Amino acid sequence: MKKLLQSFAAIVLTLTSSLSTKVFAEESTQDNTGVRILFTHDLHDHIDPYKITNTETNQTEVIGGYAALAGTINSYRTENTVLVDAGDFSMGTLYNSLFEDYAPDLSLLAMMGYDATTFGNHEFDYGIDSITKMLQSASQAPTILSGNLVFGDDEQSQAFQQAWSDKGGTDTKIIERGGYKIGIFAVMGKDSIDYIATPGNNHFSDQIESAKASVKKLKSEGAQIILCLSHSGTNENPKQSEDEILAQKVDGIDVIISGHTHTVLQEPIYHNHTWIVSAGSFGKYLGMLDINPETKEKIDYQLIPITADSPVDSNIQAQIQEYKGYVNQYLAQSEYSMDQVIAHSNFAIQDINEDYTSFNDNAIGDLVADAYVYASRLSTKDTSFTIGLTAKGIIRSGLPQGDITLSDIYDVSSLGKDSDGLLGYPLIRVYLKGSDLMKVAELDRSIGKSMMVDGQLYFSDMQYQYSDYRFFLNHVISTEIRTNAGFYIPLDEDKLYPVITNLYIANMLPTIGKRTMNQLEIHTYDASGHLIDNFNDMILYNADGTELKEWQAVTRYISDMDRVNGIPEISSEYQVARHQKIADTKFSFIRFFKNTSAFGYRVYVFGFIAIVVLFAIIRLIIFFIAKRYMKKTGNQADESE
Repeated sequence: MKKLLQSFAAIVLTLTSSLSTKVFAEESTQDNTGVRILFTHDLHDHIDPYKITNTETNQTEVIGGYAALAGTINSYRTENTVLVDAGDFSMGTLYNSLFEDYAPDLSLLAMMGYDATTFGNHEFDYGIDSITKMLQSASQAPTILSGNLVFGDDEQSQAFQQAWSDKGGTDTKIIERGGYKIGIFAVMGKDSIDYIATPGNNHFSDQIESAKASVKKLKSEGAQIILCLSHSGTNENPKQSEDEILAQKVDGIDVIISGHTHTVLQEPIYHNHTWIVSAGSFGKYLGMLDINPETKEKIDYQLIPITADSPVDSNIQAQIQEYKGYVNQYLAQSEYSMDQVIAHSNFAIQDINEDYTSFNDNAIGDLVADAYVYASRLSTKDTSFTIGLTAKGIIRSGLPQGDITLSDIYDVSSLGKDSDGLLGYPLIRVYLKGSDLMKVAELDRSIGKSMMVDGQLYFSDMQYQYSDYRFFLNHVISTEIRTNAGFYIPLDEDKLYPVITNLYIANMLPTIGKRTMNQLEIHTYDASGHLIDNFNDMILYNADGTELKEWQAVTRYISDMDRVNGIPEISSEYQVARHQKIADTKFSFIRFFKNTSAFGYRVYVFGFIAIVVLFAIIRLIIFFIAKRYMKKTGNQADESE
């Protein structure tokens, strides 16, 4: 009986212990999530909610917005939470107009309680003086980590550094949460650096060496978790996936918040004990990573959608309304307002970001290129044949189904500011020979597809045919222009053709040509056939003397489309992209050599010489073998005699 009671007691004790352990484990999971990292990147001034078309339901949805983002942050914030952003918080909406005077993006990040952010390449879009004013005007700011930025010694750069320092800027930072020290640093990758048009006398050191130094410093200061804010990004091509390379080459980084490429990682990438996470762009998601501070294991990872159903922070919403008033004051000079309905569309024109890495035709690219030509004709009163040229990298959005506001249109072409201080890249009119236009087509196919996605081009009244059987820098078989009758004819290589593009693209074309070691060097001319020294001389102007901006051109083009029920209706021709990049999928020996580029001829000559040399070497080897054989057989004959 005693043994029976002892056995019963043992069973009860075991069950009690088991239940206690289970309850403790459940409480631990619920109450102690380790260290929670909430993160964003590439917000690009998407302060207001914006519209997208759900490709599955074909319904328009409203997503994003800082008020809903802030409310979601509040819902997920714990005592152990670190809130960070990995750069490109500015440049993308009409709030760009307040960049220098109010810094709404940076100020709102601080209001939302961000612990740290860093500079992305687009923070430098307006130049060093502008970013200095932005820092000075911010009502408050989270810690801005400098990463591998090295400030210059000139007066302009020193003013920039002082403004950054005055707002609490530093190279690394340690934050304590839940009794653990989290060390944070930042880097900017090579691809981002290449897109900084106006760095002044500032430069960026090697990101790998900079990261190693930051990790060493943070560890010496007692950091138990090390977090990197990287404006570098990931890529399907491992050789171009900078944040994966960073994780592999730098030991000791626990988490990389990966910005710049606008990637949505539904699951983290894991390399060398480092978690790499990304939450897309424009505040569509709030990223969340819970990590065990002892083992560095992932406890939880979510991309939390920011939707119309998300909780809203009323204080942030009130501040946004104040900023919106300032934007409308800015727009008053052009008789527009942010929420003014400009047109209506019965369909959505696909957001270019949804399929960003693909090489393809694109309807929004078609519309923008057509708008260039249309607005230029209004400006110059010249209705003669003209080619429009735009690029994927400067098209930032699509257009939603339903009512289209001025903000929606501006979001499509939201980059740039020129010498007049007004928003947007100005349009210019230049002339290219047919031979140069063939090089432009080759740049699109060879560079835009294989090396530089942002460099993909879209055309108005031009198309080309290419073959993937041909090699790099020699893919294009033919380039054609559209006649007034609507059909295409081959261009004349020696004839000058007028081209409307924006100032940024014109300045970028020569630099892209340099990526090919000048094999695709493109020349631009004025109407008289003289080479252009300064593209600013080619800027188009409005009737009031102001520069004709890209976003104004798109607005005017859409405003003048046929009206239905008193409102302009987006033409159905933009429901599907034009087929202007035409792949020749059948191999033909004749087409393989048709319109060979200068680079192609060099390859053929080199190949021919290589074959001749190889043939000569083989003949020489055969000669010596035969000579040796004859000598050997001759000696054997002598011996037999």
